[in-house]
Amino acid sequence: EKSKSNLVSSKKREIVAMRKLGFLEAAKEEKEKEEELKRQEALVQRKAQELLEVRPLVESIFTAIVGDVVENLSTSEAQALVHAESYSHSHPSPSVRESEPAAEKDIWKEAEHLSPAYIRDLEYQDPIPRPQRSFADPPDNSDRPFVPRLREKPHAISPFDSEAYIKQAWISPYQSEIQQLKYGKEQLSRPSVLRPFKNMDETENWTFVDTIESLQAMIIRLSSVNVTELAVDLENNSYRSYQGFLCLMQLSTREEDFIVDVIKLREHIPHIARFFADPSIVKVFHGADNDILWLQRDFDIYVVNMFDTGQAARALKYESYSLAYLLERFVNIKVDKSHQTADWRQRPIPKEMLRYARQDTHYLLSIYDRILIELLDNSAQHYEMFPSESGQLLTYVLSRSAQLCLRTYTKEVVTQQHVIDMIRRDGWRLGIDTNSDPQYFRAAASLYVWRDSVARIRDESTEYVMPNIALLAVAKHCPTNTEDLQGVFHWLSRCLGMRVKFPPLVYSLRSSLFYTIASCIESQI
Repeated sequence: EKSKSNLVSSKKREIVAMRKLGFLEAAKEEKEKEEELKRQEALVQRKAQELLEVRPLVESIFTAIVGDVVENLSTSEAQALVHAESYSHSHPSPSVRESEPAAEKDIWKEAEHLSPAYIRDLEYQDPIPRPQRSFADPPDNSDRPFVPRLREKPHAISPFDSEAYIKQAWISPYQSEIQQLKYGKEQLSRPSVLRPFKNMDETENWTFVDTIESLQAMIIRLSSVNVTELAVDLENNSYRSYQGFLCLMQLSTREEDFIVDVIKLREHIPHIARFFADPSIVKVFHGADNDILWLQRDFDIYVVNMFDTGQAARALKYESYSLAYLLERFVNIKVDKSHQTADWRQRPIPKEMLRYARQDTHYLLSIYDRILIELLDNSAQHYEMFPSESGQLLTYVLSRSAQLCLRTYTKEVVTQQHVIDMIRRDGWRLGIDTNSDPQYFRAAASLYVWRDSVARIRDESTEYVMPNIALLAVAKHCPTNTEDLQGVFHWLSRCLGMRVKFPPLVYSLRSSLFYTIASCIESQI
């Protein structure tokens, strides 16, 4: 028994010792984890400090260039680019071949200062003529605030002071009309008659409006048939213009369709503003977020009483919120998506593009009827989900639509945050993030300003001048000659697994690009 007891005691001591050893090992591992965590925290703090050091520099770049230089772009384009390039000269950027001694690099060999006049007048290489050249009101691409041109206010219920309105352009001149709108009984009830869809291919009741006479005829027609609903869609071009401009407007009543060439009739489109401001006409849009702003930007048209089928699709939790989905769901039509990115500047407009444009509004009022029924039928279910609301899902959609109508167009102000957002959004594709070398931020910011200046002078989108992903690649390598610049795009193609086209303006203005990069490199040295 004694021997057995000693054996048991020995086993217990072994177990206790093993447990102690396990605790020691666990404690050791825990201590190592704590030390590793401290090391990681220290690394994060160092990175954060680097970002804090570079942020004021990035801010100064945009404050100095975009805030001061671009402000005077429309009146003195020469001064703008000179300031931009001189600033690039004073803020360095890393070289693509830092291992080479600076003296061995001829970074100025292909660099050249190009005047804004040269950049502006550089031959325009595009088979489609630039519509902007015929505009009576040429685009103002400076960073001065957008100035509305509205001088009268159709269907006003509150006095209109044009001078006060210009001083408070961020407030819709139709704020009172939109907020005090009383919806008619027909708009809040089920349709008395559910009209069948009219096959677009079986009716030729449509008009292409491209003359003053045909525009006047359309206005008379809309005024005489007692229109109570009007389907609206717009085709915009934002790729070959800094701010963008409208190319087509599609309007459909219950009986006919109109396709309006708003490029050709740009000066006369404000004459139809009264239909958009008329509270007795329901304007049916799909996805009107941008449409509302584009109408203000180009024609000073404001919308009162709008129903957005895109907002309705969201409220009803459809599988998709696109117009293509609604056409397939209700009309059993599959949209040819090849025209979604079509260039609507071209004239004459091909027949298949006109058909696509007409289709966007031809069926929209019939879709509106059916969505209206679904909204009313689903109101009870919605009230259970959102008891604080009125219980009307339709009321919710009308409220969301009204909020869109209250939006006002403003120019986008370029800030240092645009560079940071661009890196966060696209940099991961090149292995670049916001924790990159602070010098990379300097390069990216300088190139961002160069691209923005060129886009403003040429009236092109920044994406056309040089896509974001290309700008990030150029900032990474900082080429100073044509061969290296071509190499950057070859490298970019390999990174993305697809061929990346050499932007035509980057090639044509490469000497100016090299000038900016060389100035940065020399300043760093």
